[in-house]
Amino acid sequence: MKASSPLIAWAAALALPAAARASDVLPAASGSKPNIIFILADDAGIGDFSCYGCKYGTTPNIDRLAKEGMQFTRAYSGNAVCAPSRCSLMTGLHPGHALYRSNMDQLFLPSGQMTVARVLHDGGYATGGFGKWGLGHPGTVGAAEKEGFDVFFGYYDQVHAHDYYTNHLVRNGTDVPIPENAGGQKRVYSHNLIANETLKFIEQNKDHPFFCYAAWTPPHANYVIPSDAPYTDRPWSQVVKNYAAMVGLVDKDVGRVLQKLKDLGLDDKTLVIFASDNGANQEFIKPLGSTGGLRGYKRLLYEGGTRAPFLARWPGHIPPGSTSPILTTFIDMPPRRALMASRSCPRCWARNRSPRTNMSILKSTSRFFSSPCAGAIGKAIAWAPRPRWNSTT
Repeated sequence: MKASSPLIAWAAALALPAAARASDVLPAASGSKPNIIFILADDAGIGDFSCYGCKYGTTPNIDRLAKEGMQFTRAYSGNAVCAPSRCSLMTGLHPGHALYRSNMDQLFLPSGQMTVARVLHDGGYATGGFGKWGLGHPGTVGAAEKEGFDVFFGYYDQVHAHDYYTNHLVRNGTDVPIPENAGGQKRVYSHNLIANETLKFIEQNKDHPFFCYAAWTPPHANYVIPSDAPYTDRPWSQVVKNYAAMVGLVDKDVGRVLQKLKDLGLDDKTLVIFASDNGANQEFIKPLGSTGGLRGYKRLLYEGGTRAPFLARWPGHIPPGSTSPILTTFIDMPPRRALMASRSCPRCWARNRSPRTNMSILKSTSRFFSSPCAGAIGKAIAWAPRPRWNSTT
């Protein structure tokens, strides 16, 4: 791998163990530090977005990322369920090396684990996370604020994240009460608070480089939302209407992020990436086509469980309206972000055999293949240059 651009450093930095030595790093790339916003939808399928052929609605703001940036046609999440996928995204470790193999709340990232947030923080970035963490409870060594984030606001626990009318959220390990929802009331929708905090972080850090991890919870269950418009009159179950409206809410808030960048004059200084942590649930295949016609769905290691929307926008750097057939996955993300921070590229990422890429990926349609990636629940998937899929137990 030739580390020729700041974009690679992000991908290389997530997997570095706490005990890595100075000799375990590759030279850093030179260049300015762009802001980085990574928006991660929860349980959204590739067929939920109109730029990928959604059949039931439109997502104009997410489509705008494609029109003004690059749309990846063969991108994959880190796994087929939430926690392992997010673990790969944060650490750069493929699931055969990563701690999480399933959604196990009793696990948490170890102290000193190299995460994308830690590398970018050490590289001079303000780091903020908003939404669902799922890699360590408050008070544990795996809590977000102990893994490289200056601030994390939202849910630390995955089960807690199912409650959109919770009576509290968590900021840096401390409960933040939502009195309007006390006693089972449903007056404040938690995602709206999380989205507002996302925008607040961007504005507060407009004058220096920042990494904003917007791990928003919609459209994950529970399938509730203040309004099911514009799907109220569709001949679907209420759950399906709510799910579709939750996808629309994510799209609306992507638009708010883009408008905030424009208002602050940060468009050409900010890389915005949009993805989903895994495929859609089975119940949304027939009424909505949420898996885009692919085989399988969430929890299965078929394409429908792991193929992800992946869009990247950076005006002046990424050709608008471009597409890429590059075969890529979440384990490639951390090293790219690390190099963006002009940080050194850990040699252990080469041992991890994940990223072999540089900024040219976002400026061309050159081919790229990741190497073996173990999957969830004791199985493995391997990418091969033909490409060919191999499954082992």
